[in-house]
Amino acid sequence: MKKMIGISLAMAWLGLIPGITVSGCGGEGPVEPIAQPDNPEGKDDSSRPWWCFPPFCRAPENNEKSGESIYKASRAQLTHALTQTPDGGYVLVGESALTNNDFMALFALKVDARGNKQWIRNFDGKGEDAAHDLVALDDGSVVIVGNSEVVQGESGGDYDAIEGRVIQLDPSGNTVWDRLVGMERHDELRSIARTPDGGLVALGFTHAVGDGDFFLVKLDAAGQILWTRTLGGPDGTDVGKSVKVLKDGGLVLGGTRLQEGKMRAFVIHTDAAGNELGAYTYGDPTRDVSLEDLTLTRDGGVVLAGYVATNFFDAPDRAGWVSRIELSGQTLWTKEIGGEVWDHFASAAPTSDGGIILAGQTRSIGHPGALVNDVLLVKLASDGTLQWRKAKGDGYDNYADCVVQNTQGDFAVGATTMSGLLNFFDVYLLRLAPTGDL
Repeated sequence: MKKMIGISLAMAWLGLIPGITVSGCGGEGPVEPIAQPDNPEGKDDSSRPWWCFPPFCRAPENNEKSGESIYKASRAQLTHALTQTPDGGYVLVGESALTNNDFMALFALKVDARGNKQWIRNFDGKGEDAAHDLVALDDGSVVIVGNSEVVQGESGGDYDAIEGRVIQLDPSGNTVWDRLVGMERHDELRSIARTPDGGLVALGFTHAVGDGDFFLVKLDAAGQILWTRTLGGPDGTDVGKSVKVLKDGGLVLGGTRLQEGKMRAFVIHTDAAGNELGAYTYGDPTRDVSLEDLTLTRDGGVVLAGYVATNFFDAPDRAGWVSRIELSGQTLWTKEIGGEVWDHFASAAPTSDGGIILAGQTRSIGHPGALVNDVLLVKLASDGTLQWRKAKGDGYDNYADCVVQNTQGDFAVGATTMSGLLNFFDVYLLRLAPTGDL
Protein backbone atom coordinates (compact mmCIF):
# COMPACT_ATOMS: atom_id res chain seq x y z
CA MET A 1 0.00 0.00 0.00
CA LYS A 2 2.81 2.44 0.82
CA LYS A 3 4.36 1.87 -2.61
CA MET A 4 0.95 2.45 -4.19
CA ILE A 5 0.68 5.85 -2.49
CA GLY A 6 4.03 6.91 -3.90
CA ILE A 7 3.08 5.62 -7.35
CA SER A 8 -0.21 7.54 -7.24
CA LEU A 9 1.59 10.78 -6.41
CA ALA A 10 3.87 10.30 -9.41
CA MET A 11 0.97 9.33 -11.67
CA ALA A 12 -0.98 12.43 -10.62
CA TRP A 13 1.95 14.63 -11.67
CA LEU A 14 2.26 12.82 -15.00
CA GLY A 15 -1.44 13.29 -15.67
CA LEU A 16 -2.20 9.57 -15.72
CA ILE A 17 -4.77 10.03 -13.00
CA PRO A 18 -6.40 13.40 -12.53
CA GLY A 19 -5.88 13.97 -8.84
CA ILE A 20 -5.47 12.78 -5.29
CA THR A 21 -8.43 12.47 -2.97
CA VAL A 22 -8.48 10.55 0.26
CA SER A 23 -12.39 10.94 1.47
CA GLY A 24 -13.03 16.13 4.27
CA CYS A 25 -1.54 25.54 4.72
CA GLY A 26 3.56 29.75 5.17
CA GLY A 27 3.39 32.05 7.86
CA GLU A 28 4.75 35.58 7.64
CA GLY A 29 7.49 34.99 10.17
CA PRO A 30 9.35 32.23 11.98
CA VAL A 31 7.68 30.67 15.00
CA GLU A 32 9.54 28.71 17.64
CA PRO A 33 7.90 25.26 17.67
CA ILE A 34 7.14 23.56 20.97
CA ALA A 35 9.13 20.38 21.63
CA GLN A 36 7.07 17.17 21.77
CA PRO A 37 7.88 13.50 22.34
CA ASP A 38 6.75 12.86 18.78
CA ASN A 39 8.86 15.82 17.60
CA PRO A 40 11.64 15.81 20.21
CA GLU A 41 13.66 18.68 18.78
CA GLY A 42 10.61 20.84 18.11
CA LYS A 43 11.75 21.43 14.55
CA ASP A 44 9.36 22.40 11.79
CA ASP A 45 11.34 20.79 8.95
CA SER A 46 10.67 23.69 6.59
CA SER A 47 14.00 23.60 4.76
CA ARG A 48 14.51 22.63 1.12
CA PRO A 49 17.48 20.87 -0.48
CA TRP A 50 20.16 23.07 -2.07
CA TRP A 51 18.95 22.17 -5.54
CA CYS A 52 15.42 23.43 -4.91
CA PHE A 53 14.66 26.15 -7.42
CA PRO A 54 11.89 26.70 -10.00
CA PRO A 55 10.72 24.93 -12.05
CA PHE A 56 11.97 21.84 -10.20
CA CYS A 57 10.40 22.98 -6.95
CA ARG A 58 9.23 26.22 -5.41
CA ALA A 59 11.81 28.41 -3.73
CA PRO A 60 11.89 28.32 0.09
CA GLU A 61 10.10 31.68 0.42
CA ASN A 62 6.36 31.53 0.98
CA ASN A 63 5.66 33.53 -2.18
CA GLU A 64 2.24 34.26 -0.68
CA LYS A 65 -0.44 36.67 -1.73
CA SER A 66 -3.09 38.19 0.47
CA GLY A 67 -5.41 35.41 1.59
CA GLU A 68 -3.14 32.65 0.31
CA SER A 69 -0.43 30.76 2.23
CA ILE A 70 1.81 27.81 1.40
CA TYR A 71 3.52 25.90 4.21
CA LYS A 72 6.65 24.10 3.14
CA ALA A 73 8.34 21.00 4.52
CA SER A 74 11.27 18.91 3.37
CA ARG A 75 8.97 16.08 2.23
CA ALA A 76 5.46 15.67 0.88
CA GLN A 77 2.47 16.80 2.95
CA LEU A 78 -1.13 16.24 1.87
CA THR A 79 -3.94 18.25 3.50
CA HIS A 80 -7.23 16.49 4.24
CA ALA A 81 -9.16 18.79 6.61
CA LEU A 82 -9.16 22.06 8.51
CA THR A 83 -11.23 23.71 11.22
CA GLN A 84 -11.38 27.19 12.69
CA THR A 85 -10.38 27.49 16.35
CA PRO A 86 -11.91 29.85 18.95
CA ASP A 87 -8.95 32.27 18.63
CA GLY A 88 -9.81 32.84 14.95
CA GLY A 89 -6.97 30.70 13.63
CA TYR A 90 -7.05 27.30 11.96
CA VAL A 91 -5.74 23.79 12.46
CA LEU A 92 -5.08 21.73 9.33
CA VAL A 93 -4.42 17.99 9.33
CA GLY A 94 -3.39 15.33 6.85
CA GLU A 95 -0.59 12.93 6.08
CA SER A 96 3.09 13.62 5.79
CA ALA A 97 6.27 11.87 4.71
CA LEU A 98 8.05 13.63 7.58
CA THR A 99 8.84 10.47 9.53
CA ASN A 100 11.96 8.57 10.45
CA ASN A 101 10.18 5.22 10.61
CA ASP A 102 8.23 4.72 7.43
CA PHE A 103 6.44 6.38 4.53
CA MET A 104 3.53 8.38 5.96
CA ALA A 105 2.64 9.97 9.31
CA LEU A 106 -0.20 12.05 10.72
CA PHE A 107 0.44 15.80 10.94
CA ALA A 108 -1.37 18.77 12.47
CA LEU A 109 -0.54 22.41 11.66
CA LYS A 110 -1.80 25.44 13.63
CA VAL A 111 -1.88 28.92 12.10
CA ASP A 112 -3.30 32.19 13.38
CA ALA A 113 -6.08 34.19 11.73
CA ARG A 114 -3.57 35.82 9.35
CA GLY A 115 -2.07 32.49 8.32
CA ASN A 116 1.13 32.74 10.41
CA LYS A 117 2.35 29.30 11.46
CA GLN A 118 2.23 28.75 15.24
CA TRP A 119 3.12 25.06 15.55
CA ILE A 120 3.24 21.80 13.63
CA ARG A 121 3.13 18.25 14.98
CA ASN A 122 4.15 15.06 13.20
CA PHE A 123 3.01 11.78 14.75
CA ASP A 124 5.36 9.08 13.55
CA GLY A 125 3.66 5.74 13.08
CA LYS A 126 4.48 2.37 11.62
CA GLY A 127 3.50 3.02 8.00
CA GLU A 128 0.10 3.86 6.56
CA ASP A 129 -0.80 6.72 8.89
CA ALA A 130 -3.01 9.68 8.02
CA ALA A 131 -5.32 12.22 9.65
CA HIS A 132 -8.61 12.69 7.81
CA ASP A 133 -10.73 15.05 9.89
CA LEU A 134 -10.85 17.08 13.11
CA VAL A 135 -13.18 19.10 15.30
CA ALA A 136 -12.40 22.13 17.50
CA LEU A 137 -13.56 22.22 21.13
CA ASP A 138 -14.58 25.29 23.13
CA ASP A 139 -11.29 25.43 25.04
CA GLY A 140 -9.25 25.71 21.83
CA SER A 141 -8.15 22.08 21.73
CA VAL A 142 -8.86 19.86 18.74
CA VAL A 143 -9.71 16.19 18.32
CA ILE A 144 -8.29 14.49 15.22
CA VAL A 145 -9.35 11.21 13.59
CA GLY A 146 -7.46 9.09 11.10
CA ASN A 147 -5.71 5.76 10.90
CA SER A 148 -2.42 4.16 11.90
CA GLU A 149 -0.66 0.96 10.98
CA VAL A 150 -0.16 -1.45 13.87
CA VAL A 151 2.65 -4.00 13.63
CA GLN A 152 2.35 -7.65 14.55
CA GLY A 153 1.34 -8.27 18.13
CA GLU A 154 0.47 -4.67 19.04
CA SER A 155 -3.21 -5.13 18.20
CA GLY A 156 -3.46 -8.54 19.85
CA GLY A 157 -3.28 -10.44 16.56
CA ASP A 158 -0.58 -12.13 14.55
CA TYR A 159 -0.76 -9.81 11.54
CA ASP A 160 -0.22 -6.17 10.64
CA ALA A 161 -3.40 -4.10 10.83
CA ILE A 162 -4.69 -0.63 10.07
CA GLU A 163 -6.68 0.80 12.96
CA GLY A 164 -8.61 3.99 13.53
CA ARG A 165 -6.86 6.62 15.60
CA VAL A 166 -8.27 9.50 17.69
CA ILE A 167 -5.98 12.19 19.17
CA GLN A 168 -6.77 15.24 21.28
CA LEU A 169 -4.31 18.15 21.20
CA ASP A 170 -4.44 21.13 23.55
CA PRO A 171 -4.26 24.70 22.14
CA SER A 172 -0.44 24.54 22.14
CA GLY A 173 -0.36 21.25 20.23
CA ASN A 174 0.48 19.02 23.19
CA THR A 175 -1.09 15.57 23.23
CA VAL A 176 -3.92 15.23 25.78
CA TRP A 177 -4.82 11.65 24.84
CA ASP A 178 -4.22 9.27 21.94
CA ARG A 179 -6.40 6.22 21.21
CA LEU A 180 -6.37 3.36 18.73
CA VAL A 181 -9.86 2.25 17.75
CA GLY A 182 -10.52 -0.82 15.67
CA MET A 183 -11.49 -4.42 15.26
CA GLU A 184 -8.01 -5.79 14.48
CA ARG A 185 -8.34 -5.92 10.70
CA HIS A 186 -8.43 -2.86 8.46
CA ASP A 187 -10.29 0.01 10.10
CA GLU A 188 -10.15 3.70 9.29
CA LEU A 189 -11.86 6.75 10.74
CA ARG A 190 -12.67 9.47 8.22
CA SER A 191 -14.96 11.95 10.00
CA ILE A 192 -15.70 13.27 13.50
CA ALA A 193 -18.37 15.47 15.09
CA ARG A 194 -19.35 16.73 18.54
CA THR A 195 -22.49 15.35 20.17
CA PRO A 196 -24.99 17.24 22.40
CA ASP A 197 -23.92 15.25 25.49
CA GLY A 198 -20.37 16.65 25.30
CA GLY A 199 -18.93 13.55 23.64
CA LEU A 200 -17.75 12.74 20.14
CA VAL A 201 -18.82 10.46 17.32
CA ALA A 202 -16.52 9.22 14.55
CA LEU A 203 -17.28 7.43 11.29
CA GLY A 204 -15.15 5.34 8.99
CA PHE A 205 -15.15 1.80 7.72
CA THR A 206 -14.08 -1.66 8.80
CA HIS A 207 -13.27 -4.92 7.06
CA ALA A 208 -13.74 -6.94 10.23
CA VAL A 209 -17.11 -8.18 8.97
CA GLY A 210 -17.80 -9.04 5.33
CA ASP A 211 -16.42 -6.98 2.47
CA GLY A 212 -16.65 -3.69 4.34
CA ASP A 213 -19.13 -1.77 6.47
CA PHE A 214 -19.59 1.67 7.97
CA PHE A 215 -17.78 1.80 11.33
CA LEU A 216 -19.35 4.15 13.88
CA VAL A 217 -17.66 4.95 17.22
CA LYS A 218 -19.02 6.93 20.18
CA LEU A 219 -16.51 8.40 22.64
CA ASP A 220 -16.83 10.48 25.78
CA ALA A 221 -14.97 13.77 26.28
CA ALA A 222 -11.94 11.90 27.67
CA GLY A 223 -11.65 9.72 24.58
CA GLN A 224 -13.03 6.57 26.20
CA ILE A 225 -14.98 4.37 23.80
CA LEU A 226 -18.64 4.09 24.84
CA TRP A 227 -19.83 1.90 21.97
CA THR A 228 -19.14 0.90 18.37
CA ARG A 229 -21.50 -0.04 15.54
CA THR A 230 -21.05 -1.65 12.15
CA LEU A 231 -23.69 -0.55 9.66
CA GLY A 232 -24.37 -1.45 6.07
CA GLY A 233 -25.14 -4.83 4.65
CA PRO A 234 -23.80 -8.06 3.18
CA ASP A 235 -24.63 -7.08 -0.39
CA GLY A 236 -21.94 -4.44 -0.94
CA THR A 237 -18.72 -2.80 0.21
CA ASP A 238 -19.51 0.31 2.24
CA VAL A 239 -17.02 3.10 3.03
CA GLY A 240 -18.11 5.73 5.57
CA LYS A 241 -16.76 9.22 4.87
CA SER A 242 -18.83 11.86 6.69
CA VAL A 243 -20.92 12.09 9.87
CA LYS A 244 -23.14 14.98 10.97
CA VAL A 245 -25.17 15.37 14.19
CA LEU A 246 -28.82 16.45 14.12
CA LYS A 247 -30.46 18.75 16.68
CA ASP A 248 -32.14 15.75 18.36
CA GLY A 249 -28.80 13.94 18.70
CA GLY A 250 -29.46 11.64 15.77
CA LEU A 251 -26.83 11.07 13.11
CA VAL A 252 -26.57 11.27 9.34
CA LEU A 253 -23.82 9.06 7.90
CA GLY A 254 -22.60 9.32 4.33
CA GLY A 255 -20.23 7.39 2.12
CA THR A 256 -19.99 5.11 -0.85
CA ARG A 257 -21.40 1.67 -1.57
CA LEU A 258 -19.74 -0.57 -4.17
CA GLN A 259 -22.30 -3.05 -5.42
CA GLU A 260 -22.35 -5.18 -8.57
CA GLY A 261 -19.39 -3.28 -9.99
CA LYS A 262 -20.90 0.19 -9.57
CA MET A 263 -20.41 2.90 -6.95
CA ARG A 264 -23.42 4.55 -5.32
CA ALA A 265 -23.81 7.33 -2.79
CA PHE A 266 -24.94 5.69 0.46
CA VAL A 267 -26.64 7.48 3.37
CA ILE A 268 -27.74 6.06 6.75
CA HIS A 269 -29.89 7.89 9.31
CA THR A 270 -29.53 6.69 12.92
CA ASP A 271 -30.71 7.70 16.36
CA ALA A 272 -28.29 9.03 18.98
CA ALA A 273 -27.36 5.48 19.99
CA GLY A 274 -26.37 4.51 16.46
CA ASN A 275 -29.45 2.42 15.71
CA GLU A 276 -30.41 2.54 12.05
CA LEU A 277 -33.59 4.44 11.17
CA GLY A 278 -33.21 4.43 7.39
CA ALA A 279 -30.70 3.65 4.64
CA TYR A 280 -30.73 5.06 1.11
CA THR A 281 -28.63 4.75 -2.04
CA TYR A 282 -28.36 7.33 -4.80
CA GLY A 283 -26.83 6.81 -8.19
CA ASP A 284 -27.14 6.19 -11.86
CA PRO A 285 -27.62 2.79 -13.55
CA THR A 286 -24.77 3.37 -16.00
CA ARG A 287 -22.32 5.59 -14.09
CA ASP A 288 -20.41 5.65 -10.82
CA VAL A 289 -21.54 8.12 -8.16
CA SER A 290 -19.15 8.67 -5.26
CA LEU A 291 -20.23 10.60 -2.15
CA GLU A 292 -17.18 12.37 -0.68
CA ASP A 293 -18.89 14.61 1.90
CA LEU A 294 -22.26 15.63 3.27
CA THR A 295 -23.47 18.65 5.20
CA LEU A 296 -26.63 19.82 6.93
CA THR A 297 -28.47 22.86 5.60
CA ARG A 298 -29.75 25.63 7.83
CA ASP A 299 -33.36 24.62 7.17
CA GLY A 300 -32.86 20.98 8.21
CA GLY A 301 -32.01 19.29 4.93
CA VAL A 302 -28.99 17.26 3.89
CA VAL A 303 -26.67 18.02 0.97
CA LEU A 304 -24.51 15.30 -0.55
CA ALA A 305 -21.40 16.12 -2.60
CA GLY A 306 -18.95 14.11 -4.69
CA TYR A 307 -18.62 13.21 -8.36
CA VAL A 308 -20.25 11.21 -11.12
CA ALA A 309 -18.32 9.36 -13.84
CA THR A 310 -18.81 6.62 -16.41
CA ASN A 311 -15.76 4.94 -14.89
CA PHE A 312 -13.61 5.91 -11.89
CA PHE A 313 -10.48 6.32 -14.04
CA ASP A 314 -12.18 8.22 -16.87
CA ALA A 315 -10.86 11.75 -16.39
CA PRO A 316 -12.70 13.26 -19.40
CA ASP A 317 -16.01 12.02 -18.01
CA ARG A 318 -16.07 13.20 -14.39
CA ALA A 319 -18.39 15.96 -13.18
CA GLY A 320 -19.05 17.43 -9.77
CA TRP A 321 -22.21 15.94 -8.23
CA VAL A 322 -24.39 17.52 -5.55
CA SER A 323 -27.81 16.48 -4.30
CA ARG A 324 -30.27 17.83 -1.71
CA ILE A 325 -32.23 15.18 0.21
CA GLU A 326 -34.56 15.02 3.18
CA LEU A 327 -34.04 12.75 6.21
CA SER A 328 -36.78 10.53 4.79
CA GLY A 329 -34.48 9.81 1.84
CA GLN A 330 -36.48 11.83 -0.68
CA THR A 331 -34.38 13.67 -3.29
CA LEU A 332 -35.34 17.34 -3.73
CA TRP A 333 -32.82 18.19 -6.43
CA THR A 334 -29.61 16.90 -8.01
CA LYS A 335 -27.04 18.86 -10.00
CA GLU A 336 -24.04 17.93 -12.13
CA ILE A 337 -21.54 20.77 -12.39
CA GLY A 338 -18.70 20.94 -14.88
CA GLY A 339 -17.56 17.78 -16.59
CA GLU A 340 -16.06 19.49 -19.64
CA VAL A 341 -12.80 17.78 -18.67
CA TRP A 342 -12.71 16.95 -14.96
CA ASP A 343 -14.53 18.25 -11.88
CA HIS A 344 -14.70 16.67 -8.44
CA PHE A 345 -16.21 17.85 -5.14
CA ALA A 346 -14.46 16.77 -1.94
CA SER A 347 -16.13 19.05 0.62
CA ALA A 348 -19.42 20.83 1.26
CA ALA A 349 -20.44 23.34 3.93
CA PRO A 350 -23.48 25.53 4.67
CA THR A 351 -23.22 29.29 4.21
CA SER A 352 -24.72 32.10 6.25
CA ASP A 353 -27.12 33.06 3.43
CA GLY A 354 -28.68 29.59 3.42
CA GLY A 355 -26.67 28.35 0.45
CA ILE A 356 -23.89 25.80 0.02
CA ILE A 357 -20.15 26.18 -0.67
CA LEU A 358 -18.37 23.30 -2.41
CA ALA A 359 -14.64 22.69 -2.86
CA GLY A 360 -12.60 20.16 -4.80
CA GLN A 361 -10.52 20.05 -7.94
CA THR A 362 -10.95 20.87 -11.61
CA ARG A 363 -9.28 20.57 -14.99
CA SER A 364 -12.20 22.15 -16.80
CA ILE A 365 -11.52 25.76 -15.77
CA GLY A 366 -8.42 27.58 -14.54
CA HIS A 367 -5.72 25.91 -16.63
CA PRO A 368 -7.69 23.68 -19.05
CA GLY A 369 -5.54 21.52 -21.27
CA ALA A 370 -2.47 21.94 -19.06
CA LEU A 371 -2.73 18.48 -17.41
CA VAL A 372 -2.82 20.09 -13.96
CA ASN A 373 -5.57 20.40 -11.38
CA ASP A 374 -6.77 23.67 -9.87
CA VAL A 375 -8.67 24.21 -6.65
CA LEU A 376 -12.38 24.27 -7.51
CA LEU A 377 -14.87 26.43 -5.58
CA VAL A 378 -18.59 26.49 -6.32
CA LYS A 379 -21.33 28.49 -4.57
CA LEU A 380 -24.95 27.35 -4.78
CA ALA A 381 -28.16 28.95 -3.57
CA SER A 382 -30.43 26.95 -1.28
CA ASP A 383 -32.40 25.63 -4.27
CA GLY A 384 -29.23 24.45 -6.05
CA THR A 385 -28.97 27.41 -8.42
CA LEU A 386 -25.34 28.00 -9.45
CA GLN A 387 -24.17 31.41 -8.19
CA TRP A 388 -20.50 31.18 -9.10
CA ARG A 389 -17.82 28.67 -10.08
CA LYS A 390 -14.14 29.56 -9.76
CA ALA A 391 -10.70 27.95 -9.98
CA LYS A 392 -7.58 28.86 -8.01
CA GLY A 393 -4.17 27.70 -9.16
CA ASP A 394 -0.77 28.65 -10.47
CA GLY A 395 0.08 26.10 -13.16
CA TYR A 396 1.10 23.42 -10.67
CA ASP A 397 -1.26 20.77 -9.29
CA ASN A 398 -3.63 21.98 -6.56
CA TYR A 399 -6.31 19.99 -4.74
CA ALA A 400 -8.87 21.18 -2.17
CA ASP A 401 -10.12 18.70 0.40
CA CYS A 402 -11.98 20.96 2.84
CA VAL A 403 -13.88 24.26 2.92
CA VAL A 404 -15.54 26.10 5.83
CA GLN A 405 -17.13 29.50 6.26
CA ASN A 406 -15.36 31.26 9.10
CA THR A 407 -16.82 33.50 11.79
CA GLN A 408 -16.14 36.61 9.65
CA GLY A 409 -18.20 35.21 6.76
CA ASP A 410 -15.18 34.46 4.56
CA PHE A 411 -14.25 31.03 3.23
CA ALA A 412 -11.21 29.05 4.39
CA VAL A 413 -10.01 26.25 2.13
CA GLY A 414 -7.60 23.49 3.14
CA ALA A 415 -5.73 22.25 0.10
CA THR A 416 -2.57 20.63 -1.22
CA THR A 417 -0.28 22.16 -3.83
CA MET A 418 2.48 20.58 -5.88
CA SER A 419 5.66 22.60 -5.58
CA GLY A 420 7.21 22.01 -8.96
CA LEU A 421 8.42 19.27 -11.25
CA LEU A 422 10.17 17.28 -8.52
CA ASN A 423 6.82 16.46 -6.94
CA PHE A 424 6.90 18.16 -3.55
CA PHE A 425 3.43 18.47 -2.07
CA ASP A 426 2.82 21.29 0.42
CA VAL A 427 0.00 22.43 2.67
CA TYR A 428 -2.01 25.19 0.96
CA LEU A 429 -4.44 27.48 2.82
CA LEU A 430 -6.72 29.92 1.00
CA ARG A 431 -8.79 32.58 2.73
CA LEU A 432 -11.39 33.97 0.35
CA ALA A 433 -14.07 36.67 0.38
CA PRO A 434 -17.75 35.57 0.16
CA THR A 435 -17.50 36.21 -3.59
CA GLY A 436 -14.74 33.58 -3.88
CA ASP A 437 -12.04 36.18 -4.55
CA LEU A 438 -8.70 36.37 -2.73
